[in-house]
Amino acid sequence: MAKAKLTSPTIKKAKTTNPSKKRASSSAKKLTAQPSEKTARNSPRRLTVTKVSLLLAASIILTFIASLELYEANRLNVSAPRLTQSQSLLNVKKKGPLAVGLPSLRSLDKCQQGVALNVIAHQDDDLLFMNPAIANEIESGKCIRTVYVTAGDDGQSANYWQGREEGAKAAYASMYQRADNWQSTKALISGHEFEVATLNGVPSMSLMFLHLPDGSPSGEGFGDNRNETLQKLRTGSIKSIHAIGGKTSYTTSELIHSLSVVMNLDRPETINTQAYGAELEGGDHSDHQAVGYFTDQARHSYRGGYTFSVYLGYQSGHLPVNLSETDSTMKQAVFATYEQYDISICTTLAGCRNANTYTAYLQRQYVYKSEPVAAQDSPSSSEPLASSVNRRNICFENSGFIQIEVPNCRDSKS
Repeated sequence: MAKAKLTSPTIKKAKTTNPSKKRASSSAKKLTAQPSEKTARNSPRRLTVTKVSLLLAASIILTFIASLELYEANRLNVSAPRLTQSQSLLNVKKKGPLAVGLPSLRSLDKCQQGVALNVIAHQDDDLLFMNPAIANEIESGKCIRTVYVTAGDDGQSANYWQGREEGAKAAYASMYQRADNWQSTKALISGHEFEVATLNGVPSMSLMFLHLPDGSPSGEGFGDNRNETLQKLRTGSIKSIHAIGGKTSYTTSELIHSLSVVMNLDRPETINTQAYGAELEGGDHSDHQAVGYFTDQARHSYRGGYTFSVYLGYQSGHLPVNLSETDSTMKQAVFATYEQYDISICTTLAGCRNANTYTAYLQRQYVYKSEPVAAQDSPSSSEPLASSVNRRNICFENSGFIQIEVPNCRDSKS
């Protein structure tokens, strides 16, 4: 067997470099590739890239905000005509107040006889203190929007104040001589959520419920609602007030703004609310006074022509009967429809007639002040409502717990 020839593998010698040389070369490359910190900061290219990045980030944020608003509109099952995916929320707000799911009454009905806007504290205030005026407006063919600012909860459970809302709906349906069938939806004004109810077959009839807490007659409020009240909001004792059963809250300016949005949306020729003033305090419910004040402030941002009327509350029950038998009978029948849903008062018309308090209101209606305001005119916001009341042939007498208005007397101040 032949012997295999053994060969040694060829081994290539690796190149060796001087370590000090390698370090020097690397340092030279770094110095060549990287400008100084000062140069990099001032590089036009770097500044341009930074600006583009910031603009891109801002665009993403605004698009995200718009998407959230659209999601909220879809959740509420309402349309958002002024907000699209390509619009930012900031740009929309610059164009005007944001109202989602609250169409103008004039867009639903021609409202050839005009629009009447009623701003009320509780769900029976319009029926007790503003009827037959409201029934007359309905009969004349006006479009009607009534805003209930508080839930009228009186510190009680949801069953109570929700029942009162159903009573208000039933009362208005009776005045329209329609079945008590309503469509209720959620809507937004500048992010504040509330409920809107529209009478089936009558798009020109709308009730709005803001659900702010009842403040109690004294304005002290109730513990379950953090003792938050409209009176405290008005006087600055609290910075904001939270709606019952929701996440919405209002500052003074936000509540006034929301009411002014409704005014500019519907463009009413008549604005009705509740009387307020220093001479009425202590003899009326604190919510009546506060709602009158906030409505009076909101109208300063409405530029249309209208008649502004305020109605006496509890004080009206101490004045002479001034309704005809026909009007009083109608008023009692409408209120009897409401009271079936209000567990805190009488449950039959006969029982209500025996309750002296409600009997007095059902036979009376007193306008405390009414003034026409020309289009584009703006009443002075510095002048309180009470100071401009026409006091001719009106004077006040102390009747124990309230001051009452006595007609046809000579007042030395007039």
